[in-house]
Amino acid sequence: TVTRTGGFAGVSRERTVALASLPDHERAAWTTALRQADGLDLDTGAPWPDAFCYGITCTHPEVDVQLPEHALPDALRRLVERLLGG
Repeated sequence: TVTRTGGFAGVSRERTVALASLPDHERAAWTTALRQADGLDLDTGAPWPDAFCYGITCTHPEVDVQLPEHALPDALRRLVERLLGG
């Protein structure tokens, strides 16, 4: 499950998918990103006004992180944007 909250308008978006339902290249990219989630820098300092916050949860591999947009690595940002539709 990927969620995006916050932003200037405060519009939330959420999408849940099974990794197995994704095309092979997307599934491989998500699997790699989720396995590397332990290495994300969660010490992001003070929040930015009107910034988006992204939540990523998964049961296997087990992941539950919340990141402000300025802490989201570029590769993960592209995956999240594709999953949320833009």
